[in-house]
Amino acid sequence: MPSMGEDSSIASSFADQATREFKKKIRWKITLLYQIVRSGMNLLYMDCDVVLLKNPFTYLYSVKGYDMMAQRDGRTICTGFMYFVSSLSTVTLLKQANMYVQHLTMDDQDAVNRAVKDRKTPFLFLPSDRFPSGGEFFARHQLAWDLKSELSLLP
Repeated sequence: MPSMGEDSSIASSFADQATREFKKKIRWKITLLYQIVRSGMNLLYMDCDVVLLKNPFTYLYSVKGYDMMAQRDGRTICTGFMYFVSSLSTVTLLKQANMYVQHLTMDDQDAVNRAVKDRKTPFLFLPSDRFPSGGEFFARHQLAWDLKSELSLLP
């Protein structure tokens, strides 16, 4: 794995989203995802603000024919929740996205979306009813009892 070198302090400090330090952290995110998938491991990546209400692997393992699945952010891929099966397709995709974040200083979401488009990588948008974005989730659930009543209907 690559070393963060002189940037190692960014791993243990808080950074506001609009800062230069935060953007460095986001670039390292794609580098680390690339290194893990390149090593032959499948990978579920979630941002630290994602909350799991059910085991996602039941659904993820049931889907066949896609080496990349991701949460939707409007009409684009949300890089806050992605699943990669290690394959030539996903390794090549993440290598391209890593090049974009490191050399073109794109943010992670723009880089992944551009790499998917440029490489014509097949991917699956995860269904929003099972994997909602934060905006979608909170638009439906404003109060704790909204969530509790819906969870009671789940198998």
